[in-house]
Amino acid sequence: MIAGMLWIVVQLRRKASARSIPLGADTLTSLHFYRAELERQRDALNNVWPWYLAPLVPAFAAYSVAYAVRMAHPSIPDAFPHPMSWTRLAVLDIITAAIFVGLWKLNQRAARRLQRKIDELNGAH
Repeated sequence: MIAGMLWIVVQLRRKASARSIPLGADTLTSLHFYRAELERQRDALNNVWPWYLAPLVPAFAAYSVAYAVRMAHPSIPDAFPHPMSWTRLAVLDIITAAIFVGLWKLNQRAARRLQRKIDELNGAH
């Protein structure tokens, strides 16, 4: 989980952090810079699975497998404070998957909003 989070932080900085406009830029250069920034951020939001969501999947999968192994082998010392039933584990996995899909959809929505701004800039130019 920690490795996945670190990967996400690095990718957020690389793909989606705000950049500074070049000093002394004229209006047209500023407009081109702004459009390029919107496009870069739109592209990052449109493609969140490989760099934002997928790095967390192994940790959640390992957590789920660990609970499943514990439930399948009751002789293993109780490492988990609250034993879980198969139904509760399935519900937890479904909720986790729904959160991932929800985050993906929210990012797609934000990308569409950025695209509308880009389209407005293209129409004004």
